[in-house]
Amino acid sequence: MLRPIKFIAIAIIFSGIISCSKDPVVTPNVSPTVSISAPTDNSRFTSTGSITFTASASDADGSVSKVDFYNGATLLGTATTSPYSFTWLNVAEVKYIITAKATDNAGAVSTSTIVNVIFDPTFKATLSGANERPTPNTSTATGSSTLVFNTDTKIFTVSTTYTG
Repeated sequence: MLRPIKFIAIAIIFSGIISCSKDPVVTPNVSPTVSISAPTDNSRFTSTGSITFTASASDADGSVSKVDFYNGATLLGTATTSPYSFTWLNVAEVKYIITAKATDNAGAVSTSTIVNVIFDPTFKATLSGANERPTPNTSTATGSSTLVFNTDTKIFTVSTTYTG
């Protein structure tokens, strides 16, 4: 035997609701990446003066605002455009620990791995036959000599060129 089925419909009316919104999804900022491309780790230099550092930096979800170059905790300089580079002037003969820090447009900061840079003491001499003893002499010989002291191996390397 079949029984009749009754359906009851219930209607609810909401009034006064103007809009409904869901909380926005917040995507966390991804930190930039940075690495020093020049000079390479444990690079040795034989004269003082200047050195140019170059870094590669990128940001997956924005842009890189700046790259700061550091010797230990000391800020050496800043680059704001790619390729990110900085020339350090008046560098003394010693070992340095260099890093680069990239900052993105949202303020996140990343630090590169350390690059060790070594400036070995370098000595230069100008050679002139006219300065030879005993004086006076008639020599017209000239030349130059460079001595580099490797601070790790404690070995001097001498290079001399001359004419006459």
